Amino acid sequence: MKTVKYSELRTIFVHPKTKKLYIEFWDESGKIRQKSTGMDDTLSNRRDIKNKIVPKLIARLGEKSLLLKRPKTIRDYAKVYLSFKKELTRYKAIEYRVNRFIKAEYEKDDTYGDQIPSGVSDLKIKKFLNDLKVCKSTLKEWRSDVRGIFQCAVDDRAITKNPMQSENIMDNVTASPSKRTEADRKPFTKEEVLHLLDKATGDLRNYLGIGFSCGLRPEELIALQIDDFDSVKKLIIIERAISKGALKKTKTDDSNRTVPVFDSGIPFVQAQIEIAKQKGTIWLFSNEDGKRLNDIEDLRGKKYKNGDWTALLKEANLPYRQIMNVRHTWAILALKSKQFTPQEIANILGHTTLRMLWQNYARYLGNDHENIRREINIFT
Repeated sequence: MKTVKYSELRTIFVHPKTKKLYIEFWDESGKIRQKSTGMDDTLSNRRDIKNKIVPKLIARLGEKSLLLKRPKTIRDYAKVYLSFKKELTRYKAIEYRVNRFIKAEYEKDDTYGDQIPSGVSDLKIKKFLNDLKVCKSTLKEWRSDVRGIFQCAVDDRAITKNPMQSENIMDNVTASPSKRTEADRKPFTKEEVLHLLDKATGDLRNYLGIGFSCGLRPEELIALQIDDFDSVKKLIIIERAISKGALKKTKTDDSNRTVPVFDSGIPFVQAQIEIAKQKGTIWLFSNEDGKRLNDIEDLRGKKYKNGDWTALLKEANLPYRQIMNVRHTWAILALKSKQFTPQEIANILGHTTLRMLWQNYARYLGNDHENIRREINIFT
């Protein structure tokens, strides 16, 4: 019967070709390995190999053996989960949530990352999620990431069931009310749009003119380059975004798209192209030195603070609304205009499904159905 050992010396021998001393040993997984010492076959060298080199080798193999036998922790599976998300544009946000989870205190002087998956109680997970004090949509993202970590453990057969799949895990977990009020979400009226464009100046005016005409996301709009605009076909190519200092891919695959520029927006695009050319930059919107913006904050200013956007709303005597509402306003006015099919609007916005369109904007369409012409006959 073949003898199998682990992390142990088998023999010291002279290689027939090189005439150098070799070590033959069982590694941490029980396989027989050979390693050259590069030393000549002398008594003193054999003694040094046996007394100095071999003990260090065996100690190193022993450490590897312990690692193989050590149960994998939440931290181990978190690393695997993050490796699956590397290519996503939202990776930084996922990484932040995962790292915060594994570093959070589980018990005194002990973190969630130190635990083995089977040892984490539902009650502890509930407490962690509840203590986050985040809004409903953000809580959903946290739950998704924690579930993903445990799913890696399920796939590795470390546990048989993902605790996050249970409805029980969300019992008594409450989300904090969103900081955004209904007033913050309210789209601008046609009159307010014209009023803002009348009051705005410079880059901000052109940003609003393009945004109110195309429905682009802020991070897409500030990532536009001069060559993204086709003046003949009146189209803008959307293929990148800028957020929190990073130039990256758009939000989803469907966000890579070609958007028509309607006549109302063309003067603003042309005006901004002239500004960009004067700066000698490829970026449609840029800093004074021509370098790209790092975030919409560079154009807008701090939220709720004394930035250009807040100052403009004050001058126009309008309550504060996020600059994202420029995009929402285009979507709602496009729906109300009845000049587009819902699918056309979804394509322009870069929405994955029509469900997102109705979910985000249906409540702002009002009761216009009461004014529909009564003589309409859908059967003729």
